[in-house]
Amino acid sequence: MAPVAAPVAHDSSPELDVHLEAFASAVGAEPYLRRHPALPLGFYVDVPQQQNALLQDQQANTATTLPLDLQQSYGKPHLYHGWWLLMQLSGLLAEGNEGDLRGDILSVLPADALWRLAAEMGVDEMERIFTDITGPKPDFIFALDWLTTADHPMRVPLMNLLAAIRTSRGGHD
Repeated sequence: MAPVAAPVAHDSSPELDVHLEAFASAVGAEPYLRRHPALPLGFYVDVPQQQNALLQDQQANTATTLPLDLQQSYGKPHLYHGWWLLMQLSGLLAEGNEGDLRGDILSVLPADALWRLAAEMGVDEMERIFTDITGPKPDFIFALDWLTTADHPMRVPLMNLLAAIRTSRGGHD
């Protein structure tokens, strides 16, 4: 019997895929981008693995991990805001604070998805992720700065992504 293709997300499109990947790359979130048809736009961003944020603590000669919100000074100036923007756009977050992940979507993610594993471990693990790994959910006012500052490096990637989302949802320019 031939394998059955995974269903395509309702609002997914080739144009959206191109701009999604371009934006994730621009902000440095491409290692965390995952495709899954259960989400409204066919993607989510997984929990950043801490080894991707390792910095050497020269005094103690041990590895120190930094949450996304503290990586701005270490060569990833847009990762924190970009990761959270992708998280919000993905549809994995329910209305409310960052700890409110949609249970209906978590339950259909792959068994090895880090969000699903964390949710199964309970609220303490989810709080640890948001405290120690991602940093708190930002106020999204930064997106206005990105969109309205003519020479901001994230302006064009974000505008293209938002336009592709609008088009995939049946909107018009």
